Amino acid sequence: MVGNRWVDLFLSAGLSPHRVHHVLPWQGSGFANLASEDTVREVCTQVGIAWERPRNLIFERFPAVMKHYLLCPAKPAPPPPPAFLPGPLPPPPPPDSLPAQPPSSVRYQVGTLFRYTVDGWKGVGV
Repeated sequence: MVGNRWVDLFLSAGLSPHRVHHVLPWQGSGFANLASEDTVREVCTQVGIAWERPRNLIFERFPAVMKHYLLCPAKPAPPPPPAFLPGPLPPPPPPDSLPAQPPSSVRYQVGTLFRYTVDGWKGVGV
């Protein structure tokens, strides 16, 4: 990303040595991938696999991505559905666990927020 392997590791949340991750997927750390990157590069050279240098995110990757997403031609809008098809479906009814008209008290709202937070940490609804 910026050229310093350790800074790049931090800025990319461990994904800068991602090629090594695909060769050694059981390593659970970006630091382990970075430590073994030189060895993987040497083995690739020995067996004839090209090892290209990492590209700079700001000056090489970002302009290409922006060109692709901002300057690509727009797709035309799809035609409207035939008149014999029904329109959009009505919204689904509220879940049974919550009342149809929740009370507007702050205590209820905080309790609901806390319940959703705890359920999210437990993995419910994922």
